Order: sequence, then C-alpha cells, then structure tokens
Amino acid sequence: MGNRENVLARGRRKEKMFTNVFGGIFIFIGVAFLAVILGIMAYQQDFRKNSGKVEAVIVSMNRVGSTMGSPVVEYTVEGKSYTGVLNVTSSDMYEGKHIWIDYRKDDPREITYTAVFSWLLPVFGFIGLVFLTIGLAVVFTAKKNREKVNRLVEAGLYVEAEITDMQEDLNTSMNGKHPIIVSCRYESPEGKLYLYHSRSVWVNSYDIDRKKKVRVYVDYRDPSNYYVDVSSTIS
Repeated sequence: MGNRENVLARGRRKEKMFTNVFGGIFIFIGVAFLAVILGIMAYQQDFRKNSGKVEAVIVSMNRVGSTMGSPVVEYTVEGKSYTGVLNVTSSDMYEGKHIWIDYRKDDPREITYTAVFSWLLPVFGFIGLVFLTIGLAVVFTAKKNREKVNRLVEAGLYVEAEITDMQEDLNTSMNGKHPIIVSCRYESPEGKLYLYHSRSVWVNSYDIDRKKKVRVYVDYRDPSNYYVDVSSTIS
C-alpha cells in the first residue's frame, strides 16, 4: 500500500474512531442516567404499594470527613420507636430537623426519603436526555455527512480550487490531537470568487501538497452545498 493510501486509511480510521468513541460515550452515559432513573422509579412504585408515611427527626448526619453524611433518623410506628439510616441526603438536612419519611408497613425498619426524588429525578432525566441527544446527534450527523459526500461525488460536478489556509480544528480533539480544516478559493470564468472550507479531516498538514489544487464537488443548484475533497491533494 502506497503512502497516499496509508494516509487516507489512517484518516478514515481516526474519523470512525472519533465518531464511535465520542458518540458512544455520550450515548452510554445518557442511557446509564435514564436506566438509573427507571430503576429508582420502579423501586419507588414497588415501595409505595405497601408503605406508609411518618414524621421523623434527624438525630445525626453520620458525617465522614467533609461529606454531608447519611441522615440517621428516629421515628415511631404504632407506638414502637425505630432508628434508621436514610438512603439519600440533601444539603438542607441537619440534626434536629423534622422530615416525613416512607416506611414499609410489613417491616417498619425499611425506610426511604422520597421527597428528594421530586427534584432529583427530573434533573437526572434532563442530564440523561442531554447526553443521549448529543451522542445520537454525533452519530446521526456523521451518517448524514457521509450520505451528502456520496451524493456530491456521484454527481461528479467539481471545480479545482487553490488552497489558501490550513488550521487545526481546536473544537475537536482525540488523544491530544486535532483534525485540520482546509480553506480554499475558486474564481469562476465569469470572475466570481468562491470561498470553501473543508470539514474536519484527520490527516496531518504535512501530508497535504499545498501546491496542488483541491477538488471541490459542488451542487450547482445550491452552491452552499459542497464537499472539499482533501484527499485529492495527498500525493
């Protein structure tokens, strides 16, 4: 395999890896958040089937170092006193505060504090949806870009433009490296000047021959729809 083929193959691998890793991580985090929420909701639903509410007082916070700690509460059910540790905590909890907790009727020692979930679940749900949306957008955008490139290349209408600049895309990185964006210009026979910018490509700037003209596939019905074929400048 020649140098050009090696460069292009390496670039394709990096592009695919970036899409799969970046998009996959966001999708995984989003799904994980939503799975946790569904698990909590299922637990709450099961707990509520056989639960009651009782007022409790926080007797200590079980602090460990600088953490808020787990609230230890005392409460009374049917004349019998119990002491238990809540499964959640919040910044507004303190010793001596009275709160309402849920207890399981067939075992009053099993308790939970569902009030915190009234705001926690929507927040976690929103975060999960944001991560999932970003991940899916990365994968979907990559797919749409490939389809766009294929349509333009198959149409076969292109111009040859002069390279004017090459810059790293600092908004995108992988393993400490950035892809590059190639800028170029084309002057039509009628004297009209067109400026084009490539998408982010995972090649090194020294792999590009700046003396060569870059092929730009253009949709003449919509000049803003184009594809700068950086591979055409790689020797």
